[in-house]
Amino acid sequence: AYDKHPRQVVDSTAYSVPEEKPEEVEEIAPPARQVTAIEAFRGNTNTKFALGQTAEGEVVYWDCTEAPHIRVHGKSQGSGKTNAISQVALGAVRSGAHVVILDRRNFKNWRDFRQHAECIDTRNPLNFIDAISQLCSVYQERDRILGSAGVGTIAELRNAPPRIFVVISEFGALCEAAREEGLLNDALVPLRLIMREAGASGVHMIFEDQVVETTWPRVARANASPITGYLPQDSAAAGGYFKAHHLSPFHFHYEDAVFKTWDMRMVAPQMLAAVQPMPRGRVLKPAN
Repeated sequence: AYDKHPRQVVDSTAYSVPEEKPEEVEEIAPPARQVTAIEAFRGNTNTKFALGQTAEGEVVYWDCTEAPHIRVHGKSQGSGKTNAISQVALGAVRSGAHVVILDRRNFKNWRDFRQHAECIDTRNPLNFIDAISQLCSVYQERDRILGSAGVGTIAELRNAPPRIFVVISEFGALCEAAREEGLLNDALVPLRLIMREAGASGVHMIFEDQVVETTWPRVARANASPITGYLPQDSAAAGGYFKAHHLSPFHFHYEDAVFKTWDMRMVAPQMLAAVQPMPRGRVLKPAN
């Protein structure tokens, strides 16, 4: 009665426990190496200028032979659009090009370029109109030279004149001021010729404004490629990029790429110090 029932002996070899497979760990790519502005600018040419670096590490460039003119948009404060334009202006100066800056804010954001660029004070709208008219004359003279040489672009000339890059700050406000004076058409007629044909002659326009204002002429909207920084959602479409409200400061969109610009506050003075000041010869004569 005290004997217990014998336990059933289980043969441990009759079955096996499946081995646990290690969890698959997703491989995380190492972060892209940050390219410095000096490194990126080494890839510049006299027609191609560094804009910034993508999250994947690729440097984005603007090639003015493919897109002769650009327009840069972004919220008034903090988007970094002036910083982005100064990168292009710096690259142009270093390439030997002539840079013209039309500004109605007394060049407060362009002090580093005073010895290296031609500055036109456009607080008076007549100065804006005069500058555009003179640029049109420069384009027409260069176009005549191209025709005499039997070539299509300035790059094909043996002794080609330097390219001209024209930065126009607050373009919409300038157009509005000219309109109020009844002088807008005096600016638009020569501007249309420049925008449609001057790229081949080496005259390139860089427009800066928050968005495309109603005062913007159609030729500027259509013929200038957009570089778009942060904009509120209701203004994103006007800047050419529907996701512009997701962009962080100093981030921009250009030709399907989102990139971050470099901070020019320290870089520009350092690089410009190594460049000879602009010679006395000017592209534009004093306003008449």
